[in-house]
Amino acid sequence: MTDFSADAQPSSGSDRLALAVSGAGSPFVVLPLFLALLARHEAASRAQAALWSGVAVGGMVGAPLIYVLLAWRRGLVTDLHVRRREQRQGPFAAAIAGCALSALALQAVGASPALVLAAAAAFLNGLVFLAVTLRWKISMHGSVYLACALMAGRLVAPSWYWALLGVPLVMWARVRRGRHTIAQATVAVLLAGAITMACLWVYTTRCAMR
Repeated sequence: MTDFSADAQPSSGSDRLALAVSGAGSPFVVLPLFLALLARHEAASRAQAALWSGVAVGGMVGAPLIYVLLAWRRGLVTDLHVRRREQRQGPFAAAIAGCALSALALQAVGASPALVLAAAAAFLNGLVFLAVTLRWKISMHGSVYLACALMAGRLVAPSWYWALLGVPLVMWARVRRGRHTIAQATVAVLLAGAITMACLWVYTTRCAMR
């Protein structure tokens, strides 16, 4: 199992592929892209989509990112990837708070219920993952990627379900880089899948009752 830092040069083709996949599959990349896609699909205009996605990304991505940057500068976390489990509670708390604020702000600006659902699902996932993180390290890359693929397939177009084929690759990349064990990557994906599917089921049921 390889464990090279972000600044180190990968020593093989597999290492380079793992680094590239990890970068492309980062929650700070995948989540904003998904939110922008969902907002554009739901909004009546580009301006409205920009507003909705800006509000969503600002809370769900901006809040934890700003926390990590500030914590790193103050020495509260040893690196920007927050590899140590015991240092992850703060970023999780910031992410949870950001998701809650995003959900409220999206409702305030009249965003589509689908955007509010995305924030609510992220909030619930965050709560569960924070609870797990108190005792055990768990992977966010695969879980966020899976959740976004599931929601895109249900809320945007079924063709986005094909993105699920990338889940094993993201899991492999995290294990190859030594960031997580196979168990940590697998449990993360299973938990995120169960929570996200439950949220989508509630959303679909409520829509059908209207």
